[in-house]
Amino acid sequence: MSSFSQPRFSRLTLLLIPFFLFPLLVHIYLGTYSRFMADDFCSAATAQSLGIFRGAAFWYFNWSGRFSANVLDAICGYLGPKASPYSTGVVVALWFAALAFAIQRLLRVFHRDASIWLSVLTAAILLFVTLELTPNVGQSLYWGQGMRSLVPPLILAAIFISILGTVSLRGARRLGWFLGLGLLLTFIAGGFSETYVAVQTIALAMAVVIRFLKQDRNRYTGSALLLAGLVGSVLAMIVVISAPGNAIRRTPFPKSPAPPDIAKISVVGFVSFFDKAFGSGINLVVVAGLVVFAFSLGAFLLKDSTRVPVSRITLLVVPLAGVVLLFACHIPIAYGASLNLPDRTLIIPAHVLVMVLCAWFYLIGQKAQQYLRTQSWPAVVGIALILVFAGVSVYAGARRAEFGSALQNYAKAWQQREQLIATARSKGEQYVQVPRLYNVMALDEVEPDPKILWLTKCVQDYYGIAVLTNYDGAPDPNADLHQRQTELAAELIKPPAGASPAYLNSIYRPGRGVAQFYTTNANYEQVKSHYQSELAREGWKLFGERKLETFQRYNGAMHALFCKDHFAANLFFTGEEAPRFGYNYSLAINWGLSSGFVWGVEDCK
Repeated sequence: MSSFSQPRFSRLTLLLIPFFLFPLLVHIYLGTYSRFMADDFCSAATAQSLGIFRGAAFWYFNWSGRFSANVLDAICGYLGPKASPYSTGVVVALWFAALAFAIQRLLRVFHRDASIWLSVLTAAILLFVTLELTPNVGQSLYWGQGMRSLVPPLILAAIFISILGTVSLRGARRLGWFLGLGLLLTFIAGGFSETYVAVQTIALAMAVVIRFLKQDRNRYTGSALLLAGLVGSVLAMIVVISAPGNAIRRTPFPKSPAPPDIAKISVVGFVSFFDKAFGSGINLVVVAGLVVFAFSLGAFLLKDSTRVPVSRITLLVVPLAGVVLLFACHIPIAYGASLNLPDRTLIIPAHVLVMVLCAWFYLIGQKAQQYLRTQSWPAVVGIALILVFAGVSVYAGARRAEFGSALQNYAKAWQQREQLIATARSKGEQYVQVPRLYNVMALDEVEPDPKILWLTKCVQDYYGIAVLTNYDGAPDPNADLHQRQTELAAELIKPPAGASPAYLNSIYRPGRGVAQFYTTNANYEQVKSHYQSELAREGWKLFGERKLETFQRYNGAMHALFCKDHFAANLFFTGEEAPRFGYNYSLAINWGLSSGFVWGVEDCK
């Protein structure tokens, strides 16, 4: 089969590019409604009080070993929320450009006259499919803190691949400079995420072995760059693992499981990823489109004379390596938290899967060239299916754009809250009560129960004023009944002698449950002993207690939880934070909420 007419395909490429750029532009548009959420407030408060580098160091020593993400979070936090609407656009543009250049470098290793527009089209398709397979792309791309630990290392990986392609084309010229740059790139990339650094290290280790065993003239040159990258990745892994803050972050999680249990948890996460990635019909169609394009790229979209020699061993190694890398994504969190990856982090295995599928079916297409030389219909069918794939990308982008109204409404409500907070702060108020926000990305928002959640502290530190919310959207069909029951339960619980209602008692109305605030000279043990007796008399049982000075960074603060059916009574002792809070302890009684003893789960049930 002769190659599909190159001039005609060049025109077709230019025609197809806008179709696959459309969903990327939709993501950029939706990202303009990004606002500070959840951890963004924590990074911003720390960066604005300590500065960028001291703020990044604070998180390394007190929370996470992700040193690169800590620095980027501090920079964005220092810039403030005005930069949030532009973050998605900048990141998508950089990722797209890095992918296009990397693909161009790789293609020209074997196809010297490969069109730049073909590389642009391929990059658009790879990025589109990756984002489409990501289960919670909102948290992965539109939420600043989530995106900053997940996407930048993928961009740096593309740049490293570009360097690898450049070295393969140029040979040993300026090799020392490229080795240093490669080491630096993988070191920085590895500092963004435990998940990514594990995948990067294993990928580079496998590549070093494969490249060294391969018999070609650039064997040692390519192996040297890969080895430099491996050194940088290993160094990054050491720095991430050695962070003092890791012990604090792991406070609410169980101890690290034994290796067999780590394997079991990782297998569950591995299987769950495929279930989520292929859980919808459109995702299956999108993956099929990627496979058709990659096969067509190898089979007839590039000139026959530049066909890459592909062995059966190569066709076996590529998918096996992909399985190893996909499985490796799940090991760090299984070891550190006995959990599966959150949906936002699945953007990393999604990208690995897309890249492996594209490479594998491109090689299959190259292998199939010799069998398709005398046939003309495969090219016709392939082009027709790619055109259908282009239509699917437009449909996917249009469907994604429907989230625009929800994001726009959230951004509007967020701005209104900003104005309420600014007004209260200008008046010198100690507290401000605002409507509760509900984001479509399933991220934490400031809750009705003040001071218990970590986010309350971060928001207060950022604004310099306590931000309290009502509760106006509980998914509880018996909300009114449960509210009356909690109010009756609160009336039966008497405070200890000498305790006086605090100022917050008169202004804060959560709307779901009851929150009481007191000042007292009694210590925590005396307060806890009193309420333990009072609550036991009404049938409550102590669920547990914990220090909040490590995980939630309240100096001397304690949290005790009492349960009665689905009702929870949270005793929060402020410790050294009392002057800032304006009270010594609070007792919050609510129904059906998580109190944080078990991560993200309702404790009393």
